[in-house]
Parts: sequence; C-alpha cells; structure tokens
Amino acid sequence: MKNILKLLLILSFITVIVSCKKNNVNPETIICFEDTDSKALFTEQADVNMETMSPVAGEYRLFWYEINSGTLTTKIYIKAPMEGNSFSLNNNDINSGKVIYIQSCPNCNLIPVKAVGGSVKGENRYPGKRADQTRWLLEAKIILQGINTPMFKDSIYFKRDFTPNFVYN
Repeated sequence: MKNILKLLLILSFITVIVSCKKNNVNPETIICFEDTDSKALFTEQADVNMETMSPVAGEYRLFWYEINSGTLTTKIYIKAPMEGNSFSLNNNDINSGKVIYIQSCPNCNLIPVKAVGGSVKGENRYPGKRADQTRWLLEAKIILQGINTPMFKDSIYFKRDFTPNFVYN
C-alpha cells in the first residue's frame, strides 16, 4: 500500500512539473492553460452587445480573451479608450462595466460571477505601426464576485499579447 501511495505522489509531482509548457513563449507574458484553446484579440471602434455577448460596432478599443476547455468557455471583454498608446483601468472602471466576464458550460454547475474590481494596464507594443500590424500587451488582475452569492470571491491574473482581429466573429 505504501508503494502505491509513493508512486501516486511521484506521478502527481511529475504531472505538476510538466503541465505548464513554456517553450517558444514570450518571457514577458504568462500563459499556461494545458489542454485548452485560447485566443487574445482586439479590434477598434467596437463594443459588446449585452444580449448576445459578442462584439458590435462601438466607441472602444475592444480586447477579448477567450479560453475553451472542453465544454467550458470563458470570455473576458475589456473596453479601452480608443486614443493613446497605453491605457489603465481601475476599480471604478471595472465596476462600471468596462470589463465583462462570461463563463458558459452546458453541463457544469457554475456560480455566476461578475467583474467588480482590479486593474488592467495596456500598452501598444509597436506604436508606430497601423492597428492591423501591431500588438497590445495587457496585464490584468480582475476581482470577481458572485452575482447571487456576493460572499463568493475569486480573481484572475493574466499578462498576454493581444493580436488584431478586424472581422467580427
């Protein structure tokens, strides 16, 4: 019995060590989602349709981070000002709806949450280039709170390059 327990502990340790592959990743960004499909995109003059939760024409530089893992899909929309080569959003901006957090899963028992605070900083990596040829580096810490259960709190942190997408999905 002790040998089986030791073997399980060793296998668990090895799984944790190799589960996050960092090969060919920009060292300034953090991305580690094993067995997921993720994308980080931005477009300009856009907003979010609150009924369909999808991009529409609007007044913001819209960033969206989508992570798909099996039947679970997580989307984070960030509405940033159009002007400038950098921006910063604070607690008030996030609480007023500039950050939208959506999770959907047809066969999961999820607690509905919303973004209520935190910070988001964005910087254009190539400010001299056209919008369709640049990348934005975003660093965000987003505080989530249960919609129906406000005592439930969680947070998300990411630092990621966002690439242009000027076709609405």
